Amino acid sequence: MKKIFLCILTVSLIFSSFQAIAKTSERKISLQTYTFRNQTVEESFYMLQEAGIKFAECYPQQFLSKKFPNVRLDSNMTDEHHAFLQDLMKKTGVQIKSYGCIMRSPKDRKEFEKQVVDVCSFAKRIGVEQVQTEAKYREIPMWLKYAKKYNLTIGVHHHSIDAPNNQYYRPEALLDLANRFDIQVVPDLGHWARAGLDPIKCLKMLKGKFKFCLHFKDLNKFGDVSNFKGVAYGEGVLDMKGIIAELDAQGFDGYFIIENEQIYEDPMPTVKKCVKWLKEN
Repeated sequence: MKKIFLCILTVSLIFSSFQAIAKTSERKISLQTYTFRNQTVEESFYMLQEAGIKFAECYPQQFLSKKFPNVRLDSNMTDEHHAFLQDLMKKTGVQIKSYGCIMRSPKDRKEFEKQVVDVCSFAKRIGVEQVQTEAKYREIPMWLKYAKKYNLTIGVHHHSIDAPNNQYYRPEALLDLANRFDIQVVPDLGHWARAGLDPIKCLKMLKGKFKFCLHFKDLNKFGDVSNFKGVAYGEGVLDMKGIIAELDAQGFDGYFIIENEQIYEDPMPTVKKCVKWLKEN
């Protein structure tokens, strides 16, 4: 009987280990290319390829390539630029899954609508699935209108308490927005931590409201708005294992977006450590 029990226990442990390995191998890892803002999109994608990252979240201000020195990744790109981008994605194996964050909106309604149309049509053309914005409450319906037209989702991002447009840094505000408009939010662990908010408590409050992605960060300090530094996962002060356990408990299967606001002389070692941590946890 004892041998049978030990046999069952061993099989159970092996099965549990197998499940854990299978789960971590399925994590979808992306990177916000703002981390590589000193590089072009072209350079960033080859860096992502080197780091083993297949997905990207891009932002509008980044230059496309040194081949096109004045062209940014936005709706002003020509057919030639689009062809270049498609070829780049094919060569590197990197897909752009999300785009943003769109921070400012024109006051004129017609200009605002044109901005939304331009962004959504551009996002659709390059294969993006979610556009991120920090739009005001009254602007959300316009984003939702054209997201539906172009078969996109809209994610509302937030920055920290010190940002000019900081209306969403509190999870209560994001929850109210998500309930009011049936819209997804894009949590940012780093911005919560800078504001002195416990990321695990915030994630619990927003359960089910961030299915597509979140900005996954670790910091060297908690509750320090200005004097902080992004670090590799597990090297900072945040309970990263507790955070990942909460996300797993919620059944989160979206994109873990690596982002680091600080400019390093060489950001690749930190990025590679983050990738390794996500694959092992």
